[in-house]
Amino acid sequence: MTYLVHRLPGRCRFKVPALRTDPAVAAQFRAAVAAVPTAQVEIRLRAQSIIVTYDPKAVSGAAVLAAIADAGLIAAEPGVAVAPPAGIVTALGSAIGHAVVGAVVKSGVETSVGGVIRRLRGR
Repeated sequence: MTYLVHRLPGRCRFKVPALRTDPAVAAQFRAAVAAVPTAQVEIRLRAQSIIVTYDPKAVSGAAVLAAIADAGLIAAEPGVAVAPPAGIVTALGSAIGHAVVGAVVKSGVETSVGGVIRRLRGR
């Protein structure tokens, strides 16, 4: 399933997992965007991503999304961002955060205990 990752004035980025298995999807995006004034398509196969850039003074982001939606390439209505499932990303970020904090605390405790022991031995 293709989804809109983010949209800024002049730029939309889509995650397109089908790029890996169906090279025709890239051509379909190019064809859909060809009718939009000033719009250009950048295909990133390894990232499974498509970036559409355009002049926001000449065309709206909604018009770009409408052209892509009319071609049946995205499920969302124009102007509606569809986010990927974030469960695994959140879980991974949380696990990494806990590991980093744990390592910092452990290092601080070990350093403090070592300093106390050295001071006690020195007396």
